[in-house]
Amino acid sequence: MTTRSHLPTTASPFDRDGTLPTTCNPTAQGPSPMRLALLATLALFITTATSTADAANWPNWRGPTQNGVSTDKGIPAEFGPGKNVAWKVELPGPGGASPVVWDDQVYVTSVEEQKLLLQAWSTAGKLKWQQQVGTGNKVVRRDEGNSASPSPVTDGKHVWAMMANGEIACYTVTGKLAWKRDLRPVYGPFKIAFGLTASLILEDGNIILQLIHGSRQAKPEEDQGLLVALDAATGKQAWKQVRKSDAYDENKHSYTSPFIYSDGKTKLLVSHGADYTIAYNPADGSEIWRKGGLNPQNDPKKKYHRTLRFVASPTAIPGLIVIPTAKNGPVVAIRPDGKGDISNAKSQHIWTRPNNTPDV
Repeated sequence: MTTRSHLPTTASPFDRDGTLPTTCNPTAQGPSPMRLALLATLALFITTATSTADAANWPNWRGPTQNGVSTDKGIPAEFGPGKNVAWKVELPGPGGASPVVWDDQVYVTSVEEQKLLLQAWSTAGKLKWQQQVGTGNKVVRRDEGNSASPSPVTDGKHVWAMMANGEIACYTVTGKLAWKRDLRPVYGPFKIAFGLTASLILEDGNIILQLIHGSRQAKPEEDQGLLVALDAATGKQAWKQVRKSDAYDENKHSYTSPFIYSDGKTKLLVSHGADYTIAYNPADGSEIWRKGGLNPQNDPKKKYHRTLRFVASPTAIPGLIVIPTAKNGPVVAIRPDGKGDISNAKSQHIWTRPNNTPDV
């Protein structure tokens, strides 16, 4: 038996008819005291894989398929103090990000007072290197979040990490700095109540950022969110897309993470927030379709919810994208092959559940 760093195997979190397990939380990614408390300690769990080569890498938030599902075998279904734990170490401080894994190296972000850190650990529990990505930690409402919330991403040669204050850096897997930049002079400052939490995507040589934020006092057409692609090798902008929305008040904020949907035929960059789920071409940021009606403004039977900021992120399997909202709002399943505004396109809707989304 060998030890292997990995996240636990999960089954698909939904069925095609919309039936959700009673314990299912649709992939929440946002401020939570539990997330911060758990990530103040990094732990690795015992698996029965015959070698580390037998287990898949986990290069980004929600893993290689970006839906949280692992196909590895022999991963424990239960773990806790004294149960299936190979080792654990204390981190410098809390962080809301998920660890990512490539071969024998685990990457995790953390804070140490005002320092915003990226650490590389071996799968034997030894600290290999640590780099300071930025400075200026911001604690959100006592302990519900901090600036080490976006998850890093790696390709096995480099690792990219961004902090909620807008500082982003690329390092080699041995810890050598490749590039670093501050996004705020170009795309900020970030106006978001609980801090930026969207995790990074590495896609076709670009690092994709979701920057959905804005002043609660701004008009709908003001302070629009952005999707930005940076050249992974240099940090220079590859493309930028204004994320158009008529959302206002707190709904200008989003705590979700984008993801790449791919079924072998269709590839989409899916972004969720500001009252809309929108699919883009990841190569150039052009919009392909958008799904509204998640928080309608002109429904005579229902008043517009001014604080329905999305926290739970959508998830997918081939042929199906499941879209949550917030605060016990609806969950909607759609087909991914639409074009244009599909808000009321019955042909694109598979099922709807009226009140199945948790707040976070």
